[in-house]
Amino acid sequence: MAVMGDGIEKKFRAMLRHCPVKIVVIDAQGRLLEDWSGSQEWFGYRAGELEGKSLFEYLPAEQVEPLRAALNEVAARPGACSSFESRLRTRDGGWRWVAGTVTNLDGDEHIGGLLLHWQDITDRKQAQEVAASADALLGSIFEGAPVGMIMSGMDRVVRRANPKMHEILGYRAGELVGMTIHELISPEDFEQFNRAATPVREGRLPILRTEVRMLRKDGGTVWVDVGAFYLRDEAGRPSAAMGILLDVTERKQAIAELEEANRRIQKFAEYAVEARKSERLSIARSIHDELGQMLTGILLELKLLKSGHMQDCPCREELEERVKIISRHIGDGIRFVQRLSVELRPSALDHMQLIQAIRCQVQRFEENTGISCKLRLPVGEPEIARAQARELFRIFQELLTNIARHAHADTVWVRLRERKSKVILIVKDNGIGFQSDLEKTIRTLGLVGMQESAELCGGRLRFFTKPGKGTIATLRMPKIRPSELDELALS
Repeated sequence: MAVMGDGIEKKFRAMLRHCPVKIVVIDAQGRLLEDWSGSQEWFGYRAGELEGKSLFEYLPAEQVEPLRAALNEVAARPGACSSFESRLRTRDGGWRWVAGTVTNLDGDEHIGGLLLHWQDITDRKQAQEVAASADALLGSIFEGAPVGMIMSGMDRVVRRANPKMHEILGYRAGELVGMTIHELISPEDFEQFNRAATPVREGRLPILRTEVRMLRKDGGTVWVDVGAFYLRDEAGRPSAAMGILLDVTERKQAIAELEEANRRIQKFAEYAVEARKSERLSIARSIHDELGQMLTGILLELKLLKSGHMQDCPCREELEERVKIISRHIGDGIRFVQRLSVELRPSALDHMQLIQAIRCQVQRFEENTGISCKLRLPVGEPEIARAQARELFRIFQELLTNIARHAHADTVWVRLRERKSKVILIVKDNGIGFQSDLEKTIRTLGLVGMQESAELCGGRLRFFTKPGKGTIATLRMPKIRPSELDELALS
């Protein structure tokens, strides 16, 4: 039995040595009486090195008296116990944290002292210190951030908001806590916010990004760019929401002012185009009605002169020749006036749509020049204002005229297409291209006027060319619908 008892004791001591909780016996003065589990090795000491020594010698000075008082209370009452956490100095001068419980078993004949259960909690304490440092850092970032930061529970009640968030919404420090997100977001934008938050809350998106209006304490509104995400528990369930908000009110106002300025520029451009149209029509009418009639009248007078007063004139033949020359010049002038009147007033768009007018213009161009044209046009009419269509058609006419005069081409490709916000006209030829500096050639051929006309409508006309490789003209014009022009005219 004695052998069996000795074996059990050894087995028990071995189990204690490998147990994370160590057991020692101390007296009322904190002296180590027995160490059954090898706890001295925790601190770098040899087995038995601390026996007979007071543990108070290895405690930080500030913890000696509180622990001595606790130990005295336990020692005064059999069966009493007390728990503590403290640092203990290691053999190399370092420190390790321990958590222990002291129980008064002085009346137990097998113990005969105070039983101390303790364990090394250094790793846990270090992790807590790291976590505390991280929390302090995050708290510092949260409080000092130059953007608004707000945290709410799943009930959407604000738990915490930083100073910048209070400043953005015009509240005093702490006033946002306890308010709901529903109270802070403009009713006009709340549904949009909910729709954006749903996939983030369900885990389908990592972060919410949207812009909403929020209500200030003084009743005003402020635009904010919101980035928000959910904090989740160990099971992955959302437990709280964190929002980072940037005040973009000034940016929104600047964008609105820029858009309004662009709208007014477009309105002025339309008025300028209409003014040019009216001016051209007036000039065309004056040329046709007045100068044309004057030339026709002169021609009739010459015919009368020729038929009635030259029979008996000694220099009749010379006069007849002069009259023929003058008549020919006047005929040329009449034809020039007629052509100029037509060019000043693109009558095709007065009684047909843009696409039909382009088809008719191309047909006449082919008949007059012998140059082949290949067309690619959309099925429906582009959604642009009438004045824009008129200017686009005029530029198209001038492009064809320049090709006929200068390009020496035998084929022209014409394409009209629509994008979401633009109408694009592309005219390409296989002629000789521009033979010198592009900008100089554009000025020489009078293409600057076309570019200026495009700019009046908010568009842009560009030329791409290589000697011997032909030329590509690309006109990009923003869409302005007639309804928008009416709105601009009333603004």
